[in-house]
Amino acid sequence: VVCGWTLDYIFQSLTGQLFAVKDYAANFAQLQENHLKQTLLTTIFIILTALFTLSGVRRGVEKSSKVFMPILFLLLIILGIRAVTLPGSSEGLAFLFKPEIKNVKSTVFLDAMGQAFFSLSIGMGCMTTYASYFRNDVNLTKTAVQVSVLDTLVAILAGVVIFPSAFALTTNSDTIISDLVAGGPGLLFITIPRLFDQMSLSVLWSTFFFVLLALAAITSTISLMEVTTIYIQEEYRISRKKATFFVCIGVFITGTISSFSPEFFNLLDYASAKLMLPIGGFFISLFVGWYLDQRLIMAQIANKGAIKYGLGFLKGYIFILRYVAPTAILAIFLYGLLS
Repeated sequence: VVCGWTLDYIFQSLTGQLFAVKDYAANFAQLQENHLKQTLLTTIFIILTALFTLSGVRRGVEKSSKVFMPILFLLLIILGIRAVTLPGSSEGLAFLFKPEIKNVKSTVFLDAMGQAFFSLSIGMGCMTTYASYFRNDVNLTKTAVQVSVLDTLVAILAGVVIFPSAFALTTNSDTIISDLVAGGPGLLFITIPRLFDQMSLSVLWSTFFFVLLALAAITSTISLMEVTTIYIQEEYRISRKKATFFVCIGVFITGTISSFSPEFFNLLDYASAKLMLPIGGFFISLFVGWYLDQRLIMAQIANKGAIKYGLGFLKGYIFILRYVAPTAILAIFLYGLLS
């Protein structure tokens, strides 16, 4: 559903409609209230995802990501520079980076863990599926660190774009803070258009941004569809086309219900990010740490001896998987829920 919104904003940007309304919050609310339109946009995005999935991961995601992700990152840098040069942006930077210990509550840790799991696709099978396409000489440890660091940098950069813009382009600070605390897609579909409206060639920049955003979104939806598709394909021994079709039907039904019911949409968001992903990560760490043969794990990490790690380093992996990861996940999970 959210991915479908990006398609609508591409159209609004191209036609200039996005900057004609001026009331960006009302414009976004109007889209959310148009259930049939959301269903149509969701269906289009499902079809696009299916086409990429049918082309295979290597030809689909890999090639597009190598081109479009660096461009999106560069555009975020440009937007970040523009955001911090707006009058009043310093208040937004202070809101983003200045620690407020009094606001650190138990639910913050659960939210942070859910965000980390969701952002890094942990606990949902994506990493396992993608790793199966790796060459044998890929350094898994190095790759994991690179992905985590880049993901964090992009998140910080997105914050530098959104928060200063929100404070600089809105006069009511109380409204800003309540909107920021509420979070959600509104930060993207309301604040970003306001920022573009302050730039020359706003139509061009906005169109370019939402096209890249849609491409970034489709790389995520492909990874999710790939996991389910490959499972159905191998488990039930059917063709990739049939497996993709069945997955699309399931996603369409779920997406349609979400389009007509914000409550169901929010429930799915909460259940997936705050419950299912941490639980999935918890059991994966237990499975790998306690069930799999340690020699197999060490061989995979060290690429069967091609990468020279000390025994202590490899043992540390096992220790973290067995004790540290599940204990930390369970503690944060229970602490956040019970509080």
